[in-house]
Amino acid sequence: AEGDKHRDRLKAAITVLVEGLKDAKTRHAAASALAWFGPLAKEAVPELLKHLPKGRDPGEGGILHAIRAAGGSLEPALPLLLRILGD
Repeated sequence: AEGDKHRDRLKAAITVLVEGLKDAKTRHAAASALAWFGPLAKEAVPELLKHLPKGRDPGEGGILHAIRAAGGSLEPALPLLLRILGD
């Protein structure tokens, strides 16, 4: 019962953070916070992938870190990673 309460709270927090990814003003903070959840935030990976930056911006590291921390594949981010390495 107690474990269910904690799990529900964690899911609620992750849901709020996923919503935060949709706003450019809160995206970096939401991605950074999601990274702390690690694999518990796996459900956030599809939304994180939607917000991979097209170029270099301050939020790209947070998005990439959150995807990796959640256990998601960085394969969709390869073009971005190659562009960063080329700079």
